Amino acid sequence: MSYSECQTVKKGHVCVHMNKTRGCVATPEGRCFTSTYQCAGCEYETRQDNNRLYCDVYARPRMNWNRGVCPMATHVIIEKEKTKKRINPLKASKRGV
Repeated sequence: MSYSECQTVKKGHVCVHMNKTRGCVATPEGRCFTSTYQCAGCEYETRQDNNRLYCDVYARPRMNWNRGVCPMATHVIIEKEKTKKRINPLKASKRGV
């Protein structure tokens, strides 16, 4: 898959959302949106010529934070909660636990 240079917001930079024939196919508006404050520190966040921060992966970064943590966030560590092992009370009484 070949990528083209952005012709809308990130002019002159190679963009994964640009199509050679249809232009920007990221959103119905045909442009990328700026990153949110939750994206600060992510490896995929880049500063463009207009001095704004954009995500290299998603055209609408805010939509990925609506349901929790962005799946591509490199600066957030997700800790899985350890579940306590359930013991059957009948078996536990037989064992003397």
